[in-house]
Amino acid sequence: MEITPRPWKKWAARRTSHLPEGLEDLVAGIPLDKISMSFNESACSCPVTLAQYIIVTKKQGIDIAKLRGPIQNDPLHARYCGYRPTNPIDLSVRTSTDIIEYCTKQMPLWITGNVNMYDWREMGINAPQEISFGFAVALAYMDGALKRGLDIDDFAPRRGFYCSAHMDFFEEIAKLRAARRMWARIMKEKYGAKTSRSLLFRFGVHRVDPTSQRLQVERVRALKETRNNQKISVALEKLRRESEKGEQVNLMPAILEAVSAYATRGEIMGTIRQVYDYNYDPLGIIESPF
Repeated sequence: MEITPRPWKKWAARRTSHLPEGLEDLVAGIPLDKISMSFNESACSCPVTLAQYIIVTKKQGIDIAKLRGPIQNDPLHARYCGYRPTNPIDLSVRTSTDIIEYCTKQMPLWITGNVNMYDWREMGINAPQEISFGFAVALAYMDGALKRGLDIDDFAPRRGFYCSAHMDFFEEIAKLRAARRMWARIMKEKYGAKTSRSLLFRFGVHRVDPTSQRLQVERVRALKETRNNQKISVALEKLRRESEKGEQVNLMPAILEAVSAYATRGEIMGTIRQVYDYNYDPLGIIESPF
């Protein structure tokens, strides 16, 4: 277990906007290289959120390698804990792995994901099952990152967990102690981790306030009336081509270009979903305008 005192001011953002300008308004005047920003989002669209933050950071003239904070980045959990249509398994592993690979190479201080075991527990399972489901999901992401050629000690220290804490005080203590020992053993014996930081079981809880959905809708409508749709079309076509190249191609660079052109979250994820033969819109209502 790691308890680290941090002099960094921590900010939390939960899907602050479907657009980079909404996030830009939120962090206006805040030195992003001096704080730790937390994004409590788990869906396949996490790369879009991270791309928006990167674009805003670059506008401030800040080196993204100095950015700190976590993004939950756990779409497999989101699939089974309430958001199944938007998080197919193959796309979940790919988008999560893209973030792990990109941040390991470009943003070494960034926490690339926290497996949300809390929501699994709230679905009705018990304490041992919470560890079982949580670890199974965590290992799927680990395996995905290793297939990209990353070294376990390069990214394992920047991974974590959100855990539940129910009323049986002693059972919960035993659960966390067991999880700590099991995780260290898995990292060492299964993956061959060599550094002590890779063996640490980092966990915590998180709370955020809800945001205004109506404001987001108004922002999207206003943007679509003023943006350059031809530029977006080119960026989305490039994203489509990159998506078709297979699992070994990281989509973060193409997503960054689409975000810079002011493509929305839905347009970016819809483009990727179509490559995987899923509906552009998970609900099957909206069709691609490009």
